[in-house]
Amino acid sequence: MNDPEEARQVELAEATSAALARMGEAAQRLAAVETEGGTRDGRVTVRVTGGGAVVRVRLSDDAVRGYGHAKLGSVVARTLRATQERARAAYERDVAGFTPPEVAESARLLDEARRRGGSA
Repeated sequence: MNDPEEARQVELAEATSAALARMGEAAQRLAAVETEGGTRDGRVTVRVTGGGAVVRVRLSDDAVRGYGHAKLGSVVARTLRATQERARAAYERDVAGFTPPEVAESARLLDEARRRGGSA
C-alpha cells in the first residue's frame, strides 16, 4: 500500500471499527441502567432498565384497597409505561452524547462521497 490516502482510509476504517465496538459496549451498559418510577401516592413503584426490561414492581399493602381490583392493573401498566419512556429517553440522550471522533469522521467522509456522487 503505497498510496498515503489509501493508508489513511484503512487506518480510519480500523479505528472506526474499534470505536463502534466500544460504543456498542457502552450502549449495553447504558441499557442496563435502572430507572425507578411510581404513583404519586406511592402505592405502586416500579424499576425498569434503559432497554425497557421490567426489574421490579412493588405494590403497597393498601394498593388493592386504594385502587380496587379493576383499576390496579391499568395503574401498574400506566406507571410502567411512563417509567419505561423516561428510561428510554435518558438512554437515547446518553448514547447520542458519546459518538467517538473516528465514527464522526467516517460519517462525514461517507456523506462527502455521496454528495460527490461516488460510491462509499
